[in-house]
Amino acid sequence: MGLAYSFLQQSFPLAKTKFTVDDIPDLNGKVAIVTGGSAGIGKETVKGLLLNNAKVYILTRNKEKTEQAIAELKDSTGHEALFISCDLADLVSVKHAAEEFTSKENELHILINNGGVMNPPIEQLTAQGYDMQLGTNALGHFYLTKLLLPTLSS
Repeated sequence: MGLAYSFLQQSFPLAKTKFTVDDIPDLNGKVAIVTGGSAGIGKETVKGLLLNNAKVYILTRNKEKTEQAIAELKDSTGHEALFISCDLADLVSVKHAAEEFTSKENELHILINNGGVMNPPIEQLTAQGYDMQLGTNALGHFYLTKLLLPTLSS
């Protein structure tokens, strides 16, 4: 193991990122969506956007958990994110979320498709009958992006 690890480490060194949240420019006046923004990487992404003055919508399926995350984020950033209900495993829910967003905003500057599932039971299907992982992680985000394309700024 040691020799193989040493060979791999020397042959493929891990890049050390120099990018931090401090490198994000001021996002005042910019509107962002983060799916799955109530926990983990998504929540930290929302935090970084809020710290840099973006207006952030969190799209998740769990209102209670998201409202708790929004309160925590407000305490740590001084800015409040907004919640829109969206179950990426249900294309009808995705459409409703996109419609709700476009009824509130004319432009979207940042779309971060972060939400997803990992290793759900093979028999678990989306509302439309697709495999849960494919339906949530690929189809749901694809459809959301397609619906929001008219609002995405270049």
